[in-house]
Amino acid sequence: MSDWWLNGFLYPEPVIPSDFSPSFWILHALTTVTPQRFEQLLRACEIDEQARANLLAYLTHNNLAFQPWVEARLEAILSPVTRLPPEILIEIFRLVAELAPPWCAFPEEDEDEDEVHCMGWISLSQVNRRWRYLCLSMADLWALHITLHPDVTALFLERAGHGAPLTIQVERNNPLAFDADFACLVSTKLIERLTRLVWCTPDAPIVRMLLDALQRESALSSLNFLHVEKLGDREDDLFRQIYGVGPIDLPNATNIGFQDCFIPFNAPRLVSLDLSMLQISCAHLFDSLRRCPALKWLELEGCIFSGDLTDTSCAVVSLPNLRSFTFTGFADEDTPLGIYSYIIAHLLLPASAFLFINLNDQPGDPEEFDHFVPAVRSIWREDPPSGLWILRCSRPDGATFEFFSGISHDHAKPRYEHPAEDFWKSKRRAQFRIRGSANNLARAIHTRLDIRAELAAIQYLSAEMGAFDLEGWVRMFQALPNLRTLQLIRRVGNENDEATGAARPAGSVDVFTAFASPPAIAVASAHGTSNTPSPAPAAPPLPRLDTLWLTKYGDERGIHDRLILKHLTAAVRKRAELRAPALTSLRLDFVDEPKEEEGEAGRWGDKCVLSRLVESVRWRGVGGIQS
Repeated sequence: MSDWWLNGFLYPEPVIPSDFSPSFWILHALTTVTPQRFEQLLRACEIDEQARANLLAYLTHNNLAFQPWVEARLEAILSPVTRLPPEILIEIFRLVAELAPPWCAFPEEDEDEDEVHCMGWISLSQVNRRWRYLCLSMADLWALHITLHPDVTALFLERAGHGAPLTIQVERNNPLAFDADFACLVSTKLIERLTRLVWCTPDAPIVRMLLDALQRESALSSLNFLHVEKLGDREDDLFRQIYGVGPIDLPNATNIGFQDCFIPFNAPRLVSLDLSMLQISCAHLFDSLRRCPALKWLELEGCIFSGDLTDTSCAVVSLPNLRSFTFTGFADEDTPLGIYSYIIAHLLLPASAFLFINLNDQPGDPEEFDHFVPAVRSIWREDPPSGLWILRCSRPDGATFEFFSGISHDHAKPRYEHPAEDFWKSKRRAQFRIRGSANNLARAIHTRLDIRAELAAIQYLSAEMGAFDLEGWVRMFQALPNLRTLQLIRRVGNENDEATGAARPAGSVDVFTAFASPPAIAVASAHGTSNTPSPAPAAPPLPRLDTLWLTKYGDERGIHDRLILKHLTAAVRKRAELRAPALTSLRLDFVDEPKEEEGEAGRWGDKCVLSRLVESVRWRGVGGIQS
């Protein structure tokens, strides 16, 4: 054994047992191999099972100590994963490729930042020669990432071979999005091999080239994911001429999306469709939807629709498998009045579908709530929702209304961890967003019997105390005769409170006035020209209410719990005087239980009144939401 090996790697000199017969490879490594050659042999990882066993026995018996770089490579040889056959290693590599794909983040043009990238599963090819050989033989994995970076596109295409299905994923900011030569290559040479095509670019000629290539193919049986997005400013006449061309056949496509461009298609297996920023007629939209009988997710965003709304020959489109329908629009678009409600009325959706509708109509627009009735009638024919959750949007002039089914409140439950816990456990059915305040919807409910009728089944209402003004609360309570649970939320400590007025106590006590003995309010005529006061109701509203829950979001600042307790007590007393049914449960999450020393004229007196008129009263820290 050479002095070099003894002095450089072994501490102390190994003692070879008399009955040990190392393999030729071990003798070669321990006697004559230079460090470079030793590393090369280790990286090759081409050692049979018996050689590994002999090497492990020798190292263990002599308790050998190597330099760190040698130990790391010995671990690679002796690791259990290196003993697996190629077939199992290949499957492991596929799993790693799925969990850790390579990626590259390209900075914006105006940002002075470097590219950020990760090799992902490709790092496996750098472990040893055997793994590299296996990785290079897996053409289907390289075919997934040929658009990872322009610098590797040619290399990855070569490794993908001539038969592997290809994935083209060109996201925004990728330099390939502007590469006309690469787009030409995809359109002419690779189009038939594509299983996934995603291309986002502001370059209209490239988009046109891709769409023309798609239309030239008789059938794209391998394509299952297609998204083409024209970024930047909308071009009114872009691709309008191709509407007259027959639809392309995509027999196996499951996900399709177009932004500011469109071609007709047949996709019998399509489950997800996303159309954004299109100029499309209702007839073309309905034709496309009819050719997608398996559709589960539909999103229409910012499209400009056209069509004859008086045409009664247009058949209703049935989407029996739809799970979610997202419909958003923009108020500044030149869209005919009634177009949104016309589209919704021509879609027959299953009762289990979820609706998200945000049409951004200007407050006071004549058709602001026209879409509401056809939308809800389409989805809750036999199963109307029982819960309504009114949320304030981030901007002061917006509101969100969410409907739920299967919601209930257990007034005997000792503690709730969160105010929305009841809603989380129920089924979410629909969400409507409006640009105006919630009072606009309350006004529409008051003047339109068709909307009011659709809310008659609501039994659980959750809203902020300042969601409506006095008239708004009166209108809402009159529209909810079957309400059993009312949750009022005090939102404080928010940076938007000052702008929205949420921190002021006056807007939080109107609900108690409406809850007890509402005044007469002005009722507009059908044409909105009359403001004749309606007589005050003879009986208090909400005749079936049995649970009132006052809770909060945010910190303690601005709660005004003394003022709120005073008005609440007065409202409960007034309802009792009017012979309204007594409340079964009252939860006060932000009011401490009053003490006797506060006196009959103070909070102690309020507690006595509530305890006498309500069956169960829970104060803060006693079964309510903790601070």
